[in-house]
Amino acid sequence: MSAASAARGLFGRLRDLVTAVGAPTTADHPTTTPPVVRWLQTPLAVTIDCPNCGAAGSKSRILEVDSKPLHRASQRWSVVSCPDCTCRFYEQEQDEDYGQDEMLTRGRDSLYVQQGAGLGQLCNPIARIQRPAGSHYLDVGCGFGFGLDFARRAKGWSGQGIDPAQIAALGRDRLGLPIASRLLSDDEPELHGRCDVVMTAETIEHVPCPAAFLATLKKVLSPGGVLALTTPDACALAPATPEGQLVALLSPGLHVVFQSRASLERLLAEVGFSHIRVEHDGCSLVAYASMNPLSLEEDRAMLRRSLRDYLEQRSKEPGEDLDLALGFAGRALFEAANDGDFAQAARVRPRVAALCRSRFGLDLDGLLRLPAETAACSLARMVELVPLNLAAILYADAMCALAGGGPRPELTQKLDCAAEAARRLRRATGELAMEDAMSEDLVWVATAEALLCRAAAAAPDVAGRLARVTADRTRRQPLVDRVFVSLVNAGHFSLAQAVSRTHGCHPTTNIRDVMFAQAMIDLQPGGDAARAQQGFAAVRKQLLRDLAPDPGLYWSALRGETHALLAAGDAGAAVSLCRTATTGPFAQTMPDDLVDLCRSA
Repeated sequence: MSAASAARGLFGRLRDLVTAVGAPTTADHPTTTPPVVRWLQTPLAVTIDCPNCGAAGSKSRILEVDSKPLHRASQRWSVVSCPDCTCRFYEQEQDEDYGQDEMLTRGRDSLYVQQGAGLGQLCNPIARIQRPAGSHYLDVGCGFGFGLDFARRAKGWSGQGIDPAQIAALGRDRLGLPIASRLLSDDEPELHGRCDVVMTAETIEHVPCPAAFLATLKKVLSPGGVLALTTPDACALAPATPEGQLVALLSPGLHVVFQSRASLERLLAEVGFSHIRVEHDGCSLVAYASMNPLSLEEDRAMLRRSLRDYLEQRSKEPGEDLDLALGFAGRALFEAANDGDFAQAARVRPRVAALCRSRFGLDLDGLLRLPAETAACSLARMVELVPLNLAAILYADAMCALAGGGPRPELTQKLDCAAEAARRLRRATGELAMEDAMSEDLVWVATAEALLCRAAAAAPDVAGRLARVTADRTRRQPLVDRVFVSLVNAGHFSLAQAVSRTHGCHPTTNIRDVMFAQAMIDLQPGGDAARAQQGFAAVRKQLLRDLAPDPGLYWSALRGETHALLAAGDAGAAVSLCRTATTGPFAQTMPDDLVDLCRSA
């Protein structure tokens, strides 16, 4: 798991994660219960009109969510699937008041800002739209305003936001943005035909009538203007989706309709857009629509760089707003490490370290243990003790140290600390009936990297620790394989065998490496020399078929194959194999020991 890929995709829709608590109605229900999702093994038929396409008749109720938000009574929500348009929607009506103050409870607003509120997902669609500086931009449901800020600073667009939520008013004041604290009305004469780009991120799922909402957005677009929107993918409402992400997607009491790719394409076409593109992005859909052919930036590296550059520039700005400073600097460090831009990470790290030291008394270089109080304190208290994005900061810092040649064993404690910081934050948010999907993922990746550090150090408990890792097979098995390969590469064969016996190695992503490692195990005294020879041969032949083969691994596999043949008493076959390789594609780099074997009688 490289520094550039290990944490990719960790940051989800923080706007939903932070606001999915519900509005206060009375003081009679001060406690919370995290949402519990139950999948119906036999979907129940219900007769209800689809709010998305209007189709009447029978629908299937596929899941139920029991939720007890802060200051509200417990409620059961049901999600229904429409066979006509393929969307999914809540059977119950929503009555959320987006202007209420509960969203700004101390701790929750800091979490929203310090975590970056889904910056990557907000900024990428904006960055892809190729419109010149000075274009007019409208952000509907802009939240805190990070997307609007990016559009103005990174793209050079003029623009404004519309959002009735208190978090938007907070962003207006703290970012200095033109955000109107209201809902978008059905008729916006001052905006009609004026907006070159309209963005609505994670908003359409809150709207009871999506078609009417899209029609209003189309009216404010200029001729040839582009609409961009993001929304949860209905297909991600599945049992295989990790719990934290699933609850954030569902957001009972806030979300109304979940679009599928097909339902969203159908809606945009029915509204009158002639050029439409809908793409999957993790658990989300990203859509672009226009009356003119779409021109989108396809250079992913450039898009990522534009986000990182924006964060770096923002992190340099002085100011007394601790949440913003931590949000920009911490996220800049994380994104740079995530993309493998370690030079940029080195530039922003001093700012992160200075904030940790001056505001919390934490030394980022030697931070291996969290303040004890964070194990049980509230989110409101935690924000006074540590940065709420500390898990991401520590993880990124460890990945940068690893890329810089830092020995893996020396990074174990820092990664353990990152995982524990994420666990403690998740506990604190859970007390507010919130699910923090980002922290859920950080627990996983930091724990996985710490296990690899323990494997590099030949820790005797590595197999036992691996047994305690809970994750679905698609995530867990590659970790098992990497731990196994790491142990073999370091010569810790008995520990590798323990991992293989306990967990099994079923290669998924690094098939060749696992095959080679298993052959090395078979080659050891008491192993199966014939099976080792077959394994090394399979690796060697696969390398010959690769478009970009690894000569070093090729010769290692051939060496292992000859040793297996010698162990089986077939010296003639070993010599013949080496002589055959002298005319192969890597003959000029043949190691001396194999050359000597070729020359033997």
